[in-house]
Amino acid sequence: MLEDKKLKFKKQNNFAFMVLTSPLSLVLYPLNLLGVIMMAKQKKRKGSKWLDPNKVSGRKAERYCQRCGTLATEVRILKHENLCENCVEELKKKKDGVYSCKGCGKVAPKQVQENKGYCKGCTCKACGRPDPKFVKKHSFCESCFELIGTDCRRCGKEAQAQVKRNDGLCDECAGR
Repeated sequence: MLEDKKLKFKKQNNFAFMVLTSPLSLVLYPLNLLGVIMMAKQKKRKGSKWLDPNKVSGRKAERYCQRCGTLATEVRILKHENLCENCVEELKKKKDGVYSCKGCGKVAPKQVQENKGYCKGCTCKACGRPDPKFVKKHSFCESCFELIGTDCRRCGKEAQAQVKRNDGLCDECAGR
């Protein structure tokens, strides 16, 4: 069936589309100026990420904390994780690597499982290795940051020529 599919590019009303045709269907994918398929905009969250015990009623009143079993009518519960406010505070302090990040303490179980105990904010965007202190400042780990070689190691200012001349530091940080 894959042999029957054909890939074409089509321009229509100042928009480019990638057309994927097969014997059974025709699919249009919008492309940006670089020819990459455009993704749909993500919706922003409406309201709070917490269930308030004063406003909970109906089916939401039956929700409970997955760690301690406290009901939503007694304590605020984090919607996406089903954790009560007390457990969230406890986990932030613990930094256990199961529910909360080992680096910053952020409670995000799904991210922590995917990144071996660290949240998305504590891992390098390029290689995925955890380096919480350096990534918070530069958004890359030290090794990737040095490979890129355009920003100062100390302050993070982008100055490619100065960084090359001063072994990874800008003129201000090098003391010139």
